[in-house]
Amino acid sequence: MKRFVSFSLATFALIVVAALALSLPLAPAVAQDGTTPTPTPDPMTGPTGMDQPVIIGNAQSEEAQVALRYLENPDVTLLADTVTYRDWTQAQPLTLRDDIVGPANLLNSAFSDHEITIKRVIIAENTVVVEYDFTGVHTGTFLGAEPTGQTVTVEMVAIFEVEDGLITRIDVYYDAATLARALGFTLQPPGAALGPDVTGPATGDDAAQGDEEDVTALAPSLVVEDQTVREDGSVLIARAVSPVNGWVVIHADDSGRPGTVIGYAPVAAGDTRALAVPIDSNAVTATLFAMLHVDEGTAGTYEFPGDDVPLTDAQGNPVVAAFAVSAPEGTAAQTVDVTLIDGQIQMPTSLAAGRILFNVANSGTMAHSFEIEGEGVSQALASTLQPGETATLDIELQPGTYEVYCPVDDHAEQGMRLELTVQ
Repeated sequence: MKRFVSFSLATFALIVVAALALSLPLAPAVAQDGTTPTPTPDPMTGPTGMDQPVIIGNAQSEEAQVALRYLENPDVTLLADTVTYRDWTQAQPLTLRDDIVGPANLLNSAFSDHEITIKRVIIAENTVVVEYDFTGVHTGTFLGAEPTGQTVTVEMVAIFEVEDGLITRIDVYYDAATLARALGFTLQPPGAALGPDVTGPATGDDAAQGDEEDVTALAPSLVVEDQTVREDGSVLIARAVSPVNGWVVIHADDSGRPGTVIGYAPVAAGDTRALAVPIDSNAVTATLFAMLHVDEGTAGTYEFPGDDVPLTDAQGNPVVAAFAVSAPEGTAAQTVDVTLIDGQIQMPTSLAAGRILFNVANSGTMAHSFEIEGEGVSQALASTLQPGETATLDIELQPGTYEVYCPVDDHAEQGMRLELTVQ
């Protein structure tokens, strides 16, 4: 285990970033033998003719080599199992390795053909600070700006923490406003993200004065793709646009409409990308609903039912996006509560494929049971349930349509029958 620097990382990072930003004359450190350390050519060498970067510290250290190799080629194997990536232009960090190197990372989704030109490197124990130029082609949406195909370059600073040869944290700092201007787009007032209506470069007076559109004028919207529940028990909202601070709330399916709340996460006013929302994995249905809510009560405390009601669009309708989900491989069984009452079966009508544990309770006044058929499956409870009794049915269900019913007497014909969709 590597020893941490004796002062706080926050203080160290603040000093370094300030020094880099002000272009202070930071002289290279002198090695113990009196020579100035030189970088390893592979990760440190830029385009032909580029001056060698300024190095402070031991560029041959394992920590420096790991950080620089990652910058040159973001390889998931260089990341620790427990890792945090923070792009400080975004509301939330990324904590899954595949997200960090994949499209959930804003810089990856908005820009292609990345080139890194390293300018300065500072190494202190397990911390590596790199100042570099980032060059990329704008081929994806960036803070509301649609792709332009432009090649842009922006200065960035990345701070790596490395433990036992693996990266445990990356903090990336850059001026998103400068990057937006390089793309030819006008700027919102401070604190407001570029809105979805930004469609082209600024011209004339607009270029000089900036875009005066307030974030409160944004039309609320949600973009969610079909997905597998993530390893950390969350789902990913691709984009959430809200004119006010609020919440993205995840509802289970209740016969084709939003039902029980199974998770929520705060969302700031503006345009938020790649928002992870933790959910109750035991309550997942095959279809989930993401819904925008306001934060009208105690700020930062989710209160619904209560003051934090659903956010509505211009037509007065709640802002909702439905999406299909599946359970990740190797996860525990979904737990589904089933209530049997005289003439009715109460349970979700859509579920994610996989192993499912039905917890069945007879809340009626007569004996009932529970059976499921379809897609080559036919299973029922081992015995009939008397009023007040409970039992479980553990079953693996593949995608398809199933019939669920009470097999006792003619109870199915009296209403104790429903269709279950598994996706």
